[in-house]
Amino acid sequence: MKKIILLMVLLSLMSLVFADYTLRVGDTIRIEVFGYDEMTRDCVVDSDGFISYVGVGRVKVDGMTLGELEKIASERIGKLIPNPIVSISLVSYAPRYIYIQGIVSTRIDIGIKPTTLSQVISMVGEQNEGFSAELMDLENIRITRGRESFLVNLSSFYEGKLDADIPIQENDIIYIPQKSLLGYVKVLGAVKNPSAFSYTKGLTLTAAISLAGGIVTDVGDPQNIYLTRNGVVQRVDLEEILTGKAVDIELKPGDQIYIPKLDLRYAYIVGFVNNPGIYDFLKDEPITLKRLIAKAGGIANDVKYVDKILVTQNGTQKEYSPTLLSGNDDVLLTIGSYVNVLKKPERFVYVIGQVRNPGRVDFQPEEEMKMNVVLPKVGGYDSDRVEKGGLIKIYRGSQIFEISPKELKNKDFDLMAGDLIRVEYEDFYVYVIGNLSITGRMSLEPEEPRKLSTVIKKIGQVDDRTFESVQLIQKEKVTKYEIKDIINSTVDADIDNQSTVIFNPKQGRYIYFVGDLSQFVTFGSDEEFTLKRALAKVNLQTSYIQSIAKLENDQERTINFDQDISLNSGEIYKIILKKPIKVTVFGKIRTPGQVVFDVNEDATLKKAIAKCGGLITGADQSYVSDQVIVYSSGERHSFSAKEIESQDIQFTLKDGDFIYVTEKTPHYIFAFGDAVVNRKIELSQGEIFKLSNILGKVSITAEVQAVQVIFPTGDATSILIKDVQLGKKDLELVDGASLIFEKDVRNYVYVLGMVNKPGGYYVGDRELTLLEVVSLAGGVNGWGSYNQIVLKRGNDSKSIDMSNPLMLNNIVVKAGDVIYVPPIEANIVYVLGQVSRPGVVKIDQYSTVLDVIMKCGGFTTRAITSKVYVFKGGPTGEPIVCDLSGTLKGRPTTGNPNVSPGDVIFVPDNPLMSIVDMIPIITSIVELISDVQGLIQ
Repeated sequence: MKKIILLMVLLSLMSLVFADYTLRVGDTIRIEVFGYDEMTRDCVVDSDGFISYVGVGRVKVDGMTLGELEKIASERIGKLIPNPIVSISLVSYAPRYIYIQGIVSTRIDIGIKPTTLSQVISMVGEQNEGFSAELMDLENIRITRGRESFLVNLSSFYEGKLDADIPIQENDIIYIPQKSLLGYVKVLGAVKNPSAFSYTKGLTLTAAISLAGGIVTDVGDPQNIYLTRNGVVQRVDLEEILTGKAVDIELKPGDQIYIPKLDLRYAYIVGFVNNPGIYDFLKDEPITLKRLIAKAGGIANDVKYVDKILVTQNGTQKEYSPTLLSGNDDVLLTIGSYVNVLKKPERFVYVIGQVRNPGRVDFQPEEEMKMNVVLPKVGGYDSDRVEKGGLIKIYRGSQIFEISPKELKNKDFDLMAGDLIRVEYEDFYVYVIGNLSITGRMSLEPEEPRKLSTVIKKIGQVDDRTFESVQLIQKEKVTKYEIKDIINSTVDADIDNQSTVIFNPKQGRYIYFVGDLSQFVTFGSDEEFTLKRALAKVNLQTSYIQSIAKLENDQERTINFDQDISLNSGEIYKIILKKPIKVTVFGKIRTPGQVVFDVNEDATLKKAIAKCGGLITGADQSYVSDQVIVYSSGERHSFSAKEIESQDIQFTLKDGDFIYVTEKTPHYIFAFGDAVVNRKIELSQGEIFKLSNILGKVSITAEVQAVQVIFPTGDATSILIKDVQLGKKDLELVDGASLIFEKDVRNYVYVLGMVNKPGGYYVGDRELTLLEVVSLAGGVNGWGSYNQIVLKRGNDSKSIDMSNPLMLNNIVVKAGDVIYVPPIEANIVYVLGQVSRPGVVKIDQYSTVLDVIMKCGGFTTRAITSKVYVFKGGPTGEPIVCDLSGTLKGRPTTGNPNVSPGDVIFVPDNPLMSIVDMIPIITSIVELISDVQGLIQ
């Protein structure tokens, strides 16, 4: 029961919220009957204003409130259901449109909440990107509501007069005009954003300059600002205004402010500085080298990285040491000097091999390029063995130098930039074969004697009772020694690295495998004694074997291991296995690192490059692979990237080879000036290094007439951009050249007055006629005069008849011209009736009914001010009734629309006079109007 009561209360509250809402065509409502869910319906108000509902029938609801409809529905449903609880709610409302014209054209749904004109202005701004309230003429917003049309001055609302804002109604047509340039102030010259700005009451000279972004620092001259008003030029010192020595100047519509540039004092700087570019100097500021470097953000890193400073001035280039920057001396520069700060060449080496941190090693400018400086940078050797018995190889071009770590302790080695250093340690070892507890590879420490007796001692428990003899195999020579002679030290032998030592037992069937495989292979008395059986016993497949040779009589005899052969006890076979080949690839390649080839894979240079992802090439790339340098077996081989990719190079690599890919850097120039984004431009490898190509990479407008090219040598030349674009001229560039793009700020004409697009238009070197310039400005608008146009050139003004287009097409405009289209003089209305001086009155686009009546001396004492008739377009037009009675009582008028050319205004003296009563009077006015129109034409 409580839930039912609560639900009833909620339904009642919902009904109360919208009870006073007036229904309209297109609204959707929901009718609910408590306890009868099947009777819930959503109904749409149709185009005739009706809804249909079971038990209620077809009911006209347009203009009815929800409360009124709920009462009717309850009564009719009550005939079907006793004591029904009926709730009607608003589901959705039909759009309430208003229409915006003028500066933008759009339609806005204002919803059901009360909406004011200022809120509409905000809605227009939200829906139209780039819309600015500054472009609107807020003093002359016209609202058409039904047959009524009136002007609204909303500017006072934004000045704090809240009652100036008015409510808006559905179907209102709101015309928002654009401001004429007669209401603008122009700020030109050395400001950040030169333009025409909307005039507002109280706008001062300093405020207008601020709107233009302020004077460009070190470029504009604040002490010599020129204010032009009605043809009179006044010089203004802005610094005196800002320091309080002079009063700020309040501007007027049409004023023009020009900030001239200071006498340009500048210098160029490129190279090893933080912000290369063009830098200006103040009138009394000395142009020196140190000041220029400071303006460029200083040296890009530390002065110690500077190699030298080249200064080009007056056609002569001079070199300065970087020590100059640390002392008290300075270099005085001339205007337009060109400074290039050169960085010292990079000093680096590559270190690979048996060190802890292999890779590129860079040297500070103050560091010596010596081997003993490099070693600590790479963490030293990776083991003590390297220091005791290693070898260091230095690859420099086609030369190879060798030095041992022991020699380095007594004498250092001088390095050069780009050296490749390989640290090696060749492990000294022998292969021990026989029926022993220790067999296979045995390493000897650097300090251990390289003797046969050393090997026997390291094995231990070797005597002549078990072994008959020992054989030493080195360099394909087999030498046999008695065990007892070695043990008794009566005989000994020097051993070479990678020698093989075989211990021969006194009995049994056996053979020896030496070389890459060190094995003592024994056979049973009844076991097949063949080579294939021997290979099977050591689990060696023939696919991994490169060669097998039998050692006898100090010679190697290669055998065909595809065929089986019988063996004899004690024979020695040397096996060479196929090995994976490892090479190292560094430099400008996609994935540098170590490359490993499988044992049965061809180890070619092209494959190694492919395994690293390939070279970095392509005409669209800036930094690409250049030279491929291979260090193999102590020799240096060089190939170009183009050769590697385009030719079938079959260069076979060996294990341990080193490949280094050099980098090819792109061509580059510097783009400077106020007409482009100051930046360094790098070209891809496939691009032509000419001026015509660079012009396609910078965004320049017609205001840029020429480009100045300054070469690193200090030589300079200037070329017209038009000549380059037409293919008449072009220029080969060099790396580091500077291209200067400056705007041509002089070649503009200004079109003001009654045109659709007033503003400044760039002329450049084009020959434009007066007709073409007016066309660029969108042509004359509806309020402009087609009888005359004013052309102002300097201090001279000339009035020209616009009615003859051929004449306009014969007049060529020049840069600096001002073209003014005045309002049409024939914009008149006719005022009759109870005014002091009836007759013809000139109007402009802002004139209202009350304005023209005031021009006729105002109302007479017999005037009925509450019923002033306006016949739009002439006596046959639709009449509008205006109530101007508030003017006599000091109240604002509510019906004071703008007038248009040809309107007829009639002020009656009889409040009961109707339109029918006026017909005779209007008829006589028609004849008079016709005479007036003929006179105007």
